[in-house]
Amino acid sequence: MRMTWKRPFNGFDFEGFWDDCAYSLENYVKPPPSDESIASIEREMGGYRLPAAYIDLARRHNGGMVKRNCYPMTQRTGWAEDHIAIEGLYAIGRTSVYSLAGRRGAKFMITNGATLRLASASPIRQPRATN
Repeated sequence: MRMTWKRPFNGFDFEGFWDDCAYSLENYVKPPPSDESIASIEREMGGYRLPAAYIDLARRHNGGMVKRNCYPMTQRTGWAEDHIAIEGLYAIGRTSVYSLAGRRGAKFMITNGATLRLASASPIRQPRATN
């Protein structure tokens, strides 16, 4: 039986979602990533696979600040009673300030005490060494 893959954001209305102001375009947004650049970034981030939804989103719009930035939650968070806020999404890349491997990317956050959490991220399985 042949399985089909549905793109995670099919049907999502992106109208008014992205804030393509000059700051966002200069510091966040990059061209869509290639398969090779995704694999390289995953290795650089310590061997974690990026979630398929994150890759799909980056292929539509790779990083950027968002206008529609509140996401409802069913339980209280450290942010608010009923939602979290997302200021921007990091590009899959190295050259923008706010890209996963950029100046303020994953390594910067980890070095400065943040925990890198990627929803549905899974470790890349490395082959075992044989003796």
